[in-house]
Amino acid sequence: MASKRAILSSILLLGARGIVSFAFETPRRSTARRRHRHRRHRATFQSSTSAPGERSQSSSTSAGGGGASVVVVPPPGEEEGSSPSLSQSAIEDLSTRGYAVVPGFLPRSFVDDLRRDAIALRSDSMFRRAGIGQDSSNALDEGVRVAETCFLGRGRRELSSSTSISSISSISSSSYAGGSGCVRDGPGGLHDVLDGLRESLDSLDPNAPRLDRNLDEVLYAYYPRGGYYRRHRDAVPNSASVLRRYSLLLYLNGEGYDPDVDGGRLRIHLDGGGDECPPGEEPKFVDVDPIGGTLVLFRSDAIPHEVLDTNAERYAVVGWYNRGVSPADIGTLGGAVGGGTNVARAAMLAVGMALVTFGVASILGQ
Repeated sequence: MASKRAILSSILLLGARGIVSFAFETPRRSTARRRHRHRRHRATFQSSTSAPGERSQSSSTSAGGGGASVVVVPPPGEEEGSSPSLSQSAIEDLSTRGYAVVPGFLPRSFVDDLRRDAIALRSDSMFRRAGIGQDSSNALDEGVRVAETCFLGRGRRELSSSTSISSISSISSSSYAGGSGCVRDGPGGLHDVLDGLRESLDSLDPNAPRLDRNLDEVLYAYYPRGGYYRRHRDAVPNSASVLRRYSLLLYLNGEGYDPDVDGGRLRIHLDGGGDECPPGEEPKFVDVDPIGGTLVLFRSDAIPHEVLDTNAERYAVVGWYNRGVSPADIGTLGGAVGGGTNVARAAMLAVGMALVTFGVASILGQ
């Protein structure tokens, strides 16, 4: 009994960060490895096959028989300085198709402030090379992923002390930055925006388990020239990632980023497969341009995706909204981290879930 108390005391002292780093890692690929200019309130994405219900203003097929080019224009009212929120059409897309693309979700001034913040954090050595794998199997594998990440969370002391806070020159001009001097933590900052998104997502299915704000996972993702992340899913059975319900991407690239030249598109696979296209199926996908300010949301368990090769530096906010933990999860997820019937590991997982205030996972790089 004394040894069990000692174990639990040690777990509590470890705190949320170390525990969750152990328990929550991005899913690993299961098999073999695989590879316009911005206008305000407008973004282009290409699809090999138009998805049902696609709302397009124009489309064309290339001479070589390639994918159609679909232009999506956000609804009126998404003007610079307005409060970002999900439109009804985006909510319907997420419900019916499993994903939604929202161009111009963030105004350019906010995007630029967030990118400067990410660049400053990286200059402070706050980014780490991103691995692949789930739970304790997480490892670097440059055959699958070449990227760096910086995990975020409200009030993280090591990030608050970074020079990034004082290096954001235009923060006072952004209506989202608030008066605290932090584009992430301040009133109307990044975390407030993400909280608003969670509330909108919670309204999609009143009968589904609520999303747990204490289990949100948020990070900055950086892809260098020559970066990529091969096809994968964000939530797979029998791992801690099964708690993920929705994945999000907020692109932070500059106004001059040209996907035709700079690459780095997000490819959303719609062929019904997992980490690979099902045998005998024709590839079916949507390519999303990583234009600054564009929001992408999709179901973590249902949408395989990848980041295509980059020819320029690429920045984004990446995150996952997780459902709450149920008693039935403890045994399953305890086994996923090698615990099974191991009481200490199950306790470690449970305490970690209770303490976590930010996620530590990696993704999509999106």
